Amino acid sequence: MTAYGSATIFSGPDSARVINLRDGSEIGSTPLVYTWENEERVEGYIQLLLTAAGYTDQVAVFFLRSEQENRDEAEKNPVVVKVNLQQVL
Repeated sequence: MTAYGSATIFSGPDSARVINLRDGSEIGSTPLVYTWENEERVEGYIQLLLTAAGYTDQVAVFFLRSEQENRDEAEKNPVVVKVNLQQVL
């Protein structure tokens, strides 16, 4: 049975690009809803790279459980992740 977990990613500044470090794919830009889909109810650490022009890249690492039975339910109760990128001087 497929299980889902979700996180909403916010950043300072808004519109930072988000890249999944597991496979190098670009997911989108902040604010962003990230949903983790698994064949089992598992938990684990998620690592996403946030990047924006004029700012230092930042890796967001957060713990997520895939415990919901459908995507909609997972996205109604997301983990909130806030990342502040440091401006390059």
